[in-house]
Amino acid sequence: MVVSLWAPIILVYFMDTQIWYAIFSTLFGGVYGAFRHLGEIRTLGMLRSRFDALPGAFNGYLIPPKKSDPVKKGLKATLSRNFDAVSL
Repeated sequence: MVVSLWAPIILVYFMDTQIWYAIFSTLFGGVYGAFRHLGEIRTLGMLRSRFDALPGAFNGYLIPPKKSDPVKKGLKATLSRNFDAVSL
């Protein structure tokens, strides 16, 4: 009986805590980023250079590299790859 009376109150408390944490983290993150100049673009030249670098960043991070030859599997192939990496 007591649990059924207090359960909604406790759930509302937890939801309220989550909302206040989201508000706090947003404000703190915004102030922290503003003082650290995170993501700041000061001039039009910096903006243009970001747009020039965008296709390369897209290719580097989102498109997987092409595999020219199939990777061999097995113990012998693994050992030979490791030996090639170590040898001078």
